[in-house]
Amino acid sequence: MTKPANITGNAEIAASLHAARRSPNPAEALLAVADAIAANPAQKRRAEAVRFAAKRLEADPFDADAATSISAAAEDYARAARWDSMEAAAEADMDKVPHNLTFPLARGRTPGEPMQRDTTRLTGRNPFYGRS
Repeated sequence: MTKPANITGNAEIAASLHAARRSPNPAEALLAVADAIAANPAQKRRAEAVRFAAKRLEADPFDADAATSISAAAEDYARAARWDSMEAAAEADMDKVPHNLTFPLARGRTPGEPMQRDTTRLTGRNPFYGRS
């Protein structure tokens, strides 16, 4: 086992998979990337898939199935990186309402202004409806 690189994000893993595929010795580079992926316990199965593809590329550098599985894994990590960037930019999400704009303000009012009484003190009713 090689020493795992310090790779933390999905974008870095995708970039390192592409770089390992284009390196002069792709099998060794892919094994290093697989060790870095295996540092996350939730990614053990993906790390094993990358290791398996690296072993196939070690035996046959022109193995199309191994190259396709590496490309698919890199695309998965790139897609996950795009989702991560979308979640990081929550202010750009138009489906979410900012906390200070949950309802429109009345015309001429500011958020710090106290609410005006709409009722008279004597009857407790709104004077608008008392007019006939």
